[in-house]
Amino acid sequence: MKIRRRLGVLALAVSGLLAAGVLLSAPAFAWDTELKDVSASCPPGSSQPRVDIALKLFDSGHSGHVEVAFKIGQDGELQAVPDDELFNQAGEAGGSFGKDDQVLKLHFFVENPSEDTSIAVKTTTFFDDLPESEQPPESQGMADLKKCQQEESSSSSSSSSTSTTVAPSSTVAPPTTIGLPTTTVSAAKLPRTGSSTLPVLIAAIVMLVGGGAALFATRVRGRHAK
Repeated sequence: MKIRRRLGVLALAVSGLLAAGVLLSAPAFAWDTELKDVSASCPPGSSQPRVDIALKLFDSGHSGHVEVAFKIGQDGELQAVPDDELFNQAGEAGGSFGKDDQVLKLHFFVENPSEDTSIAVKTTTFFDDLPESEQPPESQGMADLKKCQQEESSSSSSSSSTSTTVAPSSTVAPPTTIGLPTTTVSAAKLPRTGSSTLPVLIAAIVMLVGGGAALFATRVRGRHAK
């Protein structure tokens, strides 16, 4: 009984510690964001790559804003994205979010790189009703950044697609027919090799009769053995 009581007390103590850890960590999760996705693409007709990011808001129920910075390549300098160049999913400028937002999708444009490289994005979240010393940590992510190919000018494309037309002649030559002998190809008949179904049928009958006889003999032997 003493061992069982000790085990019970130990289980209760461990459960209490786990519950306290969950309760203490719940506010931290509620005041946090995570950079879930970073991608870069080349929009049609644009020579500037577009960078899209998505931040997960952990059901905070609070409003605030996000500041975004990026670095192109390994040796690039960290550059902040101005608020008027940062757009949300609705096309509005700025990185603000409301109390009901759970996922914040933002995008911005960067200069076209000279070659394919990578881009690192850093986001910093600021909640309106949270002290500056208790703001959540920064989130970082990376994506491949490809050089966007500029489209050719319309003048070059129009000059390359110019076609020349030849005026039709006034006299039309009558169609000429070339009398080629028509040949009809008849289906070639294969040489007759004889019918091979009869020997196979005979062999099948012999095997069937032999099998039946062997089965009958086996039953007769079994009866005599009894």
